Amino acid sequence: MTGRLVKMSTQRAEIDIFGVETCLPGEIFMVEVNGPIVKLVFPGRLDSRSGLHSMLSVGQGLQYLPVSEPARISVDGFSLSATWGEETRKGKLLDISRDGVCMLVHEPVPAGTIIDLDIKGKFETYEVRGTVRYCVEMNDGVRHCRLGVQLIHDDRLSTARWMTLFKKVLEAA
Repeated sequence: MTGRLVKMSTQRAEIDIFGVETCLPGEIFMVEVNGPIVKLVFPGRLDSRSGLHSMLSVGQGLQYLPVSEPARISVDGFSLSATWGEETRKGKLLDISRDGVCMLVHEPVPAGTIIDLDIKGKFETYEVRGTVRYCVEMNDGVRHCRLGVQLIHDDRLSTARWMTLFKKVLEAA
């Protein structure tokens, strides 16, 4: 399963878990949090769950290890439109990494689809292109789909602008 760390202390972790409805209180998980420099691994016991939001007790054995995947940073304040084929749809940007984005859209998009994104911040628009890596229906009654897109870095200028955005978001996190 996959999710996003919302807040953590030495004893509690708040995590939004995506696409899994069968987790029950009391279950034990190994949690892996990829940051920009290190990965944090710890056992966690599910205390409660409400929708996507989960509360875990942090167990003994916190470990810091080398990063195994790029850090994804949660973002707010961006609007998003996505175009694939003849379709253009609005979506919600959830997080970004050096090489990709995660977003919510209102309909499924097949893995492998090339997608153009217009991501608007307060002062700038970022136009990027990527390949859909996964699409997971959220079972939220609204038919949202969580989409992971790997960016295609084929233009030096747009890549440099994207990396500047990523660094700003990382510093603010």
